[in-house]
Amino acid sequence: YSDILHKYNFLMRDNLQYSHDYGTGESYSAIEAHLVLDIEESPGITITELAQRRGCSKSAITQAINRLEKKGLVQRAKSPSNQKISMLFVTPKGRTLTHCHIAFDIEQTQNLMDQLDSRFSQEQISDFFSIMEWFITLQNSEKQDSNEYTLLVQPRDTLSGKQGVFV
Repeated sequence: YSDILHKYNFLMRDNLQYSHDYGTGESYSAIEAHLVLDIEESPGITITELAQRRGCSKSAITQAINRLEKKGLVQRAKSPSNQKISMLFVTPKGRTLTHCHIAFDIEQTQNLMDQLDSRFSQEQISDFFSIMEWFITLQNSEKQDSNEYTLLVQPRDTLSGKQGVFV
């Protein structure tokens, strides 16, 4: 089983780093799309808050935000209460990306469910997702216990890791 788990981890890492045109005419990685979505869902979030949410270092998030800013997907604004703190906001281009990415995720999820339905019983599918939920919980608790960065699925099925490296 170890081989299957390693293959799964490598597949997920590769999928996160693979650039894809989600329907915007430009290619972005899943990591970029999910970071922009996090910011859209929490307008004004700070780099520190985003790093905590994603389980990444502040420097990793800062590097990612710099790239997203250069691509015109996010922008920074100084906090009115503390000029040293930058708040993050999605640009109209970033909003377009998140809407296209959500539509892409819905389509991909439906395709996967159709494939599972054609091959497995509802009981087997339910068992599979129960095991996946347990695995996610296990990985999250191990991360919290050890402070190591591992492949994690967040509540919204987003993935996080340290500086874009997934193990």
